Amino acid sequence: MSNQYIINLSEREMKTRLVILFLAIMTTISGKAYDFKVKGMYFNIVSKKDATVRFAAGDKPYGRIVTIPSRVLYDNTEWKVTGIEPDAFKNSPDIMELTIPFKDINVLSNEMFHPKVLQRLLIYVPSGTNIDIENLKLSRLCNVMYYDFEKADTCVYEGNKTTRPTYDIPHNAIKKGIAHIHGTLKNIATTGKLTLRTWQADILSSRNRIDTFEIDATQKTFDISVPMKMKYQPVGLTIMDGDKFLGLQIVPLSQEKTSYVEFDGASGRLTVNGGGFGLNDYESDLIEKMASKPDDYRAVYFLSPKDFIDERMAYTATLYDRFSMDRNLSPGIEKIIKYYINVYCIPRFFLDYNKQITGQQKVFCSPDNPYHAFLPKPIVPEEPGIEYYSFLDSLGFGSSDFLYASIAFSEDYSPIHTFMKSLLDIKEFGLKPVDCTTPEEWMEYAQKSLGRVIRFKDNTFLDLLLATAYVRQINDSTQALTDEQTEAIKRFYAKRNPDIAEMIMEYDNKLSEWAKSDNAIQKYEIVDVDSVRPEDLEKFVMSRHKGRKVVVDFWNTWCGPCLNSHKIMKKHKKRLEKQGYDFVYIVDSSNRAQWEEMIKHLSGEHYFINGKNLKGIWDIEGYPTLFIYDENGNRIVSGNANVYRTLGIYKE
Repeated sequence: MSNQYIINLSEREMKTRLVILFLAIMTTISGKAYDFKVKGMYFNIVSKKDATVRFAAGDKPYGRIVTIPSRVLYDNTEWKVTGIEPDAFKNSPDIMELTIPFKDINVLSNEMFHPKVLQRLLIYVPSGTNIDIENLKLSRLCNVMYYDFEKADTCVYEGNKTTRPTYDIPHNAIKKGIAHIHGTLKNIATTGKLTLRTWQADILSSRNRIDTFEIDATQKTFDISVPMKMKYQPVGLTIMDGDKFLGLQIVPLSQEKTSYVEFDGASGRLTVNGGGFGLNDYESDLIEKMASKPDDYRAVYFLSPKDFIDERMAYTATLYDRFSMDRNLSPGIEKIIKYYINVYCIPRFFLDYNKQITGQQKVFCSPDNPYHAFLPKPIVPEEPGIEYYSFLDSLGFGSSDFLYASIAFSEDYSPIHTFMKSLLDIKEFGLKPVDCTTPEEWMEYAQKSLGRVIRFKDNTFLDLLLATAYVRQINDSTQALTDEQTEAIKRFYAKRNPDIAEMIMEYDNKLSEWAKSDNAIQKYEIVDVDSVRPEDLEKFVMSRHKGRKVVVDFWNTWCGPCLNSHKIMKKHKKRLEKQGYDFVYIVDSSNRAQWEEMIKHLSGEHYFINGKNLKGIWDIEGYPTLFIYDENGNRIVSGNANVYRTLGIYKE
């Protein structure tokens, strides 16, 4: 037995040595696939004399975002990247974006990439790059975007990473209260007053909250108190010296801890020095950079609902990668970035599958597309069931922490409010209008319906969704709460969150005040244009206002920013009418009954044109859209900001 054991052990040792030898050989062979590695990227030397290299494959596959540098520092030598190896991305199935800094990309082909990549890749190339799409068949594998690379001359350096912050954000909650900011001023030249503004995304309205404070520039410190509707929130803080902009920063506000900021007049730098819920200055800067709105140019018209969701999930992950790449982020900032990206993207890229598929098919599959023959064949889109929306659970909406996504980057856009409103319209959820049911009945059904796709950890999500439905009735439909609704709301939220009920009542009170002002029944006219052809409509409208200047306002009853624009314009209408202006209002996708009720408070000439195709006649990309015509019916001003300036109105 002993001898047998020795023999077997020797055999085992022999096998182990053979395996080790094999692995060593394979390592040696694989090691020849690249010459050196810098910061997760692999390169082959082309010429030591000229210090040139090619981008290559390596030991590990590349991730979702790959940015090829134009130069790279290695072994005390700056190497110029001149090309890409044919197999560089063959074993990288997760790539979604590829940035190439040089114009010679003739090496690109379908064979260079993993098959999984071919229908979703987005390639960025320098302006002026010549691409033979038909020869390279790039239209089949990707979209190509052109722009000027500011980072094309940046070297990639191997450096030590800073210590990763470890703090997480506390669990958030809807709660009315006050947050305090203590500020320090340095190197301030002015001796007058500085204006501070806080920008705060409203969770129940598209109209973000702006609070204005004045501070004495001669003082070294200042203290301000900011009204809050959430326990914690990233809030924008701007400093102005008259009309001169001095600084901007995203400040983490907390109702529990004072936030500390410092403004240096010499550098124009506004920094966060602690407090709040823990963001440091660097991470506050990062949030501020999220203000750029992402657009998705990928072709998805041939994808099934499941594949469509997988693609959209991968895309949102790519957006996050853009912010997190090569950065050491705390768990807290990671959550905030992910929640904001998800909340922003879902209404635009995830919902209304059929509309997005058919919309892209009209563009990509048009006979006018010269590359039509190279594109994937379209599918007949199917109607997704409620299981389609199960992705919501994986994105974390069962937790109250999604409230951190509410960041104000513009005056009229609140990401959470937009997101919540979009969910109310999903027919698969079967949510009834709030004026047709009690809050208890509505919530019971919502819990059953949405509970099939979201595992709720608390009441925050559904409480906010119901509140959004009530505020939608108030703001978008200008329909005040009935006495029965008011009592039902107070009763329902008394045990859940009385602050939410109070917030709803604030909007109802504002509507009542608005109705009692000069917004009572106005002198208005409805013009019947059912018999007018779309191509003749502009001429028809202008013919009714000869010798008068005309402001044309495209809006819809469901558009919150449109209603805000009406309120602003009303303050100046009498002055403008004396100056020779008439006002024309046109809706093209609204409920007729709601429209008829709302225009009673809006003086002017009104057109209801549902179903008329105005493409090519009026350039309407969104709502509201404003134009000015002269006395001869010629359009002289386009663009909302230009119209406001021309009329002497500054948007409030």
